Amino acid sequence: MSAVATRQDAFRPAIFPNQARVCAPERSFDLEGLFLDALRHHAAMLYEGEIDPIDVQTWQFAWQSLSGIAETYDLVPPLIAPLQGGGVGVEWHDRGLNIELRFRAPYKVYAAIEDARNSIEPWSDFDPFFSHVLPALQSLSRRRAE
Repeated sequence: MSAVATRQDAFRPAIFPNQARVCAPERSFDLEGLFLDALRHHAAMLYEGEIDPIDVQTWQFAWQSLSGIAETYDLVPPLIAPLQGGGVGVEWHDRGLNIELRFRAPYKVYAAIEDARNSIEPWSDFDPFFSHVLPALQSLSRRRAE
């Protein structure tokens, strides 16, 4: 195990509290594995001085917010990447629908939605309670079933 992985695994209890590492069969993708990969990537960038330290509360909020989404909707795995300022970005690009989330702090979530099919109005703004994001994710899940 590398020093980077060891350092990032130390964050695991703070970001994934009281949960065993599981890819639940009802989930459409391994959310925890994607977050751990993003944390490892962050550690490498932090070591090189390219990014700010993570904000554990923001990452935990993102994890908790997305856990239900991963269990509810049939989606491709999102791209999860660390952001400057300690936040985390989560993106889906599938079936002509682009859904991008920027978790800057708990309840400070910026979302952008674009649809190549034009069945969903383009939208971008803060969406702390996912009032615009959830219908877009539901549409994406339906498109995957077509």
